[in-house]
Parts: sequence; structure tokens; C-alpha cells
Amino acid sequence: MSISLSAEKVDFTPDRATAVTANLTLTNTSDHPRLFKVLTTAPKRYRVKPATGTIPPGAESDVQLIMMPQQLDLVDAATLAAWAKDKFQIKHMRAPPADNADSDPFKSAP
Repeated sequence: MSISLSAEKVDFTPDRATAVTANLTLTNTSDHPRLFKVLTTAPKRYRVKPATGTIPPGAESDVQLIMMPQQLDLVDAATLAAWAKDKFQIKHMRAPPADNADSDPFKSAP
């Protein structure tokens, strides 16, 4: 794998008043620049900053995974159990040459 992660699992404790943030470091272990894109199964509940980017060879990029404030008084046990199944996916690929830049290279990737 050309991108390594600082953690395989991230845990959040929902909060009604403030956003909860977890940090993840992506490291490019290849000899070429890598593009990355972070996806989530619950985009209304989480924000990712930055959600996309380029990492030079041997460099790192810090990504914030942010759980937005939740209305906990309206949440039952089944909803909390469903939230526990939320996932993040990190797609990455070798960066195309600068003269061949696409608006979203992940759409045309195999």
C-alpha cells in the first residue's frame, strides 16, 4: 500500500454542544505523489478537512474527521448502535501528470 494511516480505527463520543474531532495522518510511502479522497457513510454527521488532497513522496497529510454536534435527547439506543457502524474510506491513487489534471480523477480511475 502506498498510503499508510496513523490509526486503523477512530472512536467518537457524540456531544450535543460541540463538534468532536479526531485526527488522522496519511503518509505517502511511495516514490510518486499520491492523490487522496476521504469518504464517509454518513456525510451529514461528519465533516472531513481536507477531504481531498495530494501528498508528495515521503510526506504526510493531517486530516481532521469531525463529528458534528448531535441532538442526543432525540436519539434512542438503536440509533446509537447504527452510528457505531459509520465508516470512513480513503481512496488514493498515483497523481496524474500536471498537464493531464482532471477535475475528479477518481471518477475515471479503475
